[in-house]
Amino acid sequence: MNYLAAMIVRVIGDEEESFWVFTNLFETILPIDYFCLMTEILVDQKILIQILQKKKTKLFKHLQNIGLDFAIISFQWFVCLLSANLTKEVAETIWDFLFLEGSVAIFRAIMGILTMLEDDLLQQDDFSELYQILDSKPKEMINSPEELISNMIKFRYIKQKSIDRSREKYRPLILEEQRSVWSDNSSADLPHPSDSSLFKRVKLLNKFFLLSKAMRNSREEALVNANDASITLKDKIK
Repeated sequence: MNYLAAMIVRVIGDEEESFWVFTNLFETILPIDYFCLMTEILVDQKILIQILQKKKTKLFKHLQNIGLDFAIISFQWFVCLLSANLTKEVAETIWDFLFLEGSVAIFRAIMGILTMLEDDLLQQDDFSELYQILDSKPKEMINSPEELISNMIKFRYIKQKSIDRSREKYRPLILEEQRSVWSDNSSADLPHPSDSSLFKRVKLLNKFFLLSKAMRNSREEALVNANDASITLKDKIK
């Protein structure tokens, strides 16, 4: 999440405003458990693979034939929301769409990137070369936000509602896979992922975020009360 925080602070500047933008990103734009055990990222990867298989069949088969698992690349793209893989100007443009249209913008951007890299990818038969193109070429080759936008528009038929429906469809499958991994590699008394301290902490933070607007409205009053309490405590100490 450091990349996401750095991206927001760099654009917004003000730390407090950056915090509220960061909160909005996690509270309303991304699924509420996006980073909890990486479940939702794995779900989005599965959705992306399905889109790639249907809309970029030739490229998908080529990657499969070479033995390159696209999940290796796409995981980082989803974790950083493309902020670490593109130039500052291009990444900021994608984030404009992210805040305007929702997380569907990340899917459209990834498909747009693959469209721009497709010819180079299809010409390579070497695993390491393919990986290198996907890993570093987006930042080197995609310098024009306008060019990426024109390729993103080609995938405007990908709608937020369809992404949400697909998330509902694949989430149980991913959760079952995670439970299977936990049970296969751990003792029988290992707690369910939802019982982990990390999961509980994220749920607590999410509940806090849902109260953030109300808390912010009464912030000045809270600061005054805190200041008064501090003065009272100092007087008692004296």
